[in-house]
Amino acid sequence: MLVIGAGNTAVDCATIAKRLGAEHVTMVYRRTDREMTCYEHEYDFARKEGIEFRFLSQPSRVVLEDGKPVGLECLRVELGALDASGRPSPAAVPGSEFTLPADQIVKAVGQVKPSLAALLGLNTSKGYIAVDDAFQTSVAGVYAIGDCIRARGAASTVMAVEDGKLAAAAIHQQLVPTTSAAEVS
Repeated sequence: MLVIGAGNTAVDCATIAKRLGAEHVTMVYRRTDREMTCYEHEYDFARKEGIEFRFLSQPSRVVLEDGKPVGLECLRVELGALDASGRPSPAAVPGSEFTLPADQIVKAVGQVKPSLAALLGLNTSKGYIAVDDAFQTSVAGVYAIGDCIRARGAASTVMAVEDGKLAAAAIHQQLVPTTSAAEVS
């Protein structure tokens, strides 16, 4: 089994597949272990579970026979200039095609960032929506939370829920300002 990606979700897919009986599980990632977006302890956990890693490998197509996967065609890549996320950009090495055998392939790569940011004229930073400490964007009254505001680090469901709570409190504060003791008397 192959898992494409190197974030926490990809690690979850790989380790669960291994524990459910997959004999051989390999994670395929187009950068190196230094650029992985999963937490360090998740990477350590995957290695301890016997997950293998193919770094600097960019999937190009699924190889099918009779409508079933038999492999994943990849290209070797080299890392170049930093991209919008602040990580080195992978560039394909011409003539470096190779195929990894696989009967199952899971795509576990990050979400597509919303094009809504450009549509609404929101400022971005490294490809992610820029927010202040109250999660307000560059447009007054527009807030953003979760993965769309985090290039690296804590970008989990739990963190997105916490973001939502903090943003809701900030919105509430804006709509219903607290009254001072002098105003109440």
